[in-house]
Amino acid sequence: MNSNETKPNRATSSADETMPKSDRPLAAVLPMYAILAIILLHLAIDMTSTSTSSSGRDRLETTAAAGDFRLPDSGDRGPRCVGLGSGEGMDRMIAGYDLVYVVFPAEAGGRAMRAFSSDCLGATSVPPDDDVLENNDGLNTFLRTMGRVPPFLSSRLREADSLVRVLKQSIKNSLTIYLHREESDRLLSAIRAVAAERARDEEKTHWGEDELMALIRSKEDAIGNGSTQLLNCNVYQAIEDNAPNLVFLHYREVENLMKLLAKHHCPGSTPPKERAGGKKKEQFVTTSNNATIGIDEWLEAKSNLLEHSLGLKTQGSCTAETRKMEHDLFSCPDEALQYSNSDFFAPLGQIV
Repeated sequence: MNSNETKPNRATSSADETMPKSDRPLAAVLPMYAILAIILLHLAIDMTSTSTSSSGRDRLETTAAAGDFRLPDSGDRGPRCVGLGSGEGMDRMIAGYDLVYVVFPAEAGGRAMRAFSSDCLGATSVPPDDDVLENNDGLNTFLRTMGRVPPFLSSRLREADSLVRVLKQSIKNSLTIYLHREESDRLLSAIRAVAAERARDEEKTHWGEDELMALIRSKEDAIGNGSTQLLNCNVYQAIEDNAPNLVFLHYREVENLMKLLAKHHCPGSTPPKERAGGKKKEQFVTTSNNATIGIDEWLEAKSNLLEHSLGLKTQGSCTAETRKMEHDLFSCPDEALQYSNSDFFAPLGQIV
């Protein structure tokens, strides 16, 4: 052998000898196929993500077109907005359920609602001042004396246990509508109402500042009857345990609710134009430095610390859940929020 010839690499020669000739081109392109497979995998993931996002937008648009607006971050059975227009979600629900409960705390549209109920339902209605759902005794009396269960009941609630009973004991094909008012705003209205009632009974128009603060601290009647008392952990647990058909409705929308109830149960009836209770005589407060100002001015000046300084939320619980609910409720175009429903198999956007 010529000493100048290059000797073959034994390792390479050995490997080549053991590999069939037909497999050698495949081995050369395998790394390229692997890279291509990785690229295709990434493209498939991106397309799936885009498709899912598009599908979510399509479902949201379809739902919105039907009058029910799903909140962007909610799940299939999570809270959803409800339209109050003719043919929209609330209209369909009122038409579809056998019984509708309309419940509320003090100073949240209840007086007008009860006056409307009496006018709409006549002899079958709950008397305007009878909070029939507050306790079982009143409900049992009403059940015995009426001829037929009316299509809707309206009642003020004072205790969370009363709301728990409604959510737990109501039939599946019933709807509970809770008229909600943000608590700090509701409280100011309640203070005015209770002060006016006390002043009327005692024939007075002026309050001493300490006297008025003592009245507020006592949580008398409407002052202590708001979401702090009604929407507590027991209520949210009852919602989770029983999956009732429950809608939160901002109290400012009560007139639209009454129009829908009238449409189905008393055509021709009209919601009250003026707030029940009439005009209240103006009240004045004499401050600690002997200045006399109107009660509205006094409340505006003190409101940001009243609840804190007087401990008005001491008995509250699960406030975070209420604040989440309010965020969703006030985000809805018609301020109506389907918070819970008992149909576990309802398609997205469909309201039973």
